[in-house]
Amino acid sequence: MSSAVKLRDRAYSHIRQKLIDGHYASGSMLNVVTLAKEIGVSRTPVAEALHRLELEHVVEQIPHVGAVVRQPSFTEITELFDLRELLEGFAAARAAEQIDEHTRQLLQQILKQTHQVCLTLRDSGRPSMSPEEIRHFITLDMAFHSIILRAGVTARHVHKMLEDLRVYMLIFFTRRHDSYSLMTVAEIYLWHSRIFNAISQRNADAAREVMSRHIRYSRDGSLKYLRRHPGEISPVIDADIASLLPQGWQFPGEQGSNDNNRPSNSPPWR
Repeated sequence: MSSAVKLRDRAYSHIRQKLIDGHYASGSMLNVVTLAKEIGVSRTPVAEALHRLELEHVVEQIPHVGAVVRQPSFTEITELFDLRELLEGFAAARAAEQIDEHTRQLLQQILKQTHQVCLTLRDSGRPSMSPEEIRHFITLDMAFHSIILRAGVTARHVHKMLEDLRVYMLIFFTRRHDSYSLMTVAEIYLWHSRIFNAISQRNADAAREVMSRHIRYSRDGSLKYLRRHPGEISPVIDADIASLLPQGWQFPGEQGSNDNNRPSNSPPWR
């Protein structure tokens, strides 16, 4: 690999990660000179990286302005969620039919880590996660979905397509730090628990249905936010988890927790 390609890839990875982390909102201008100084490269690798992001429909070039982070249309956002629902629902059903024990244990480990994230945030007394905790949580969330995808679908081009789609949606739907509350992460943990249980029980129909409902719920919350805040692509999905967490419910495995308070479809670990 030539040094020019390495510099371009370095610039691309840097800008892409900052987009995923929510540093640039839709409509933000990406200044080539500023980015070049920040990354420690010349303008050329940055310009090439921005062109690649333009081809991926993440940024757009506006005459006399420069590169700007795109703002997807309402229709485009709806279609992206609908596509995820179809593909990931299919993958979850297939995973339930053919997952091996090693992969199932990987999913369980990710759920345990997600559970620990919930407990850590709760015990901290803080209203929301720090930026570092958000990055860790997003990594766990993406890993959970990615493992299911790879367990259910063998075609690598489908892996690439869906993983790129998830990254694309993260760029435009990175929640504000104050939205990563205990309610939000607990809600995601519960959805993932239900998906995990359906797959572990090799119930393909249930796995497809719960995964589809999980994505539809995210879609509906995101679209609801956008209707209230036109022009913003950073939805705060404040989880109304009254229907998900029975009164008095505690996290599984917690000292003093009551099995009768635990949802029947929570993961079977202690």
